[in-house]
Amino acid sequence: MKMGKTSDTSGLTYVASLSDELQPVFEQAEMKYPACDIELFFVFRCLPEEYE
Repeated sequence: MKMGKTSDTSGLTYVASLSDELQPVFEQAEMKYPACDIELFFVFRCLPEEYE
């Protein structure tokens, strides 16, 4: 199993920090399921309110 993440947001929000806190979870899942032949990639975004 391979897991990755990125954040597409400005530094004015906590989205990047929150996504960084998931890194240990990703590492644990990769170690727990090494034979699982999938890749998961997450993108975290925070859009301005005017985008609704």
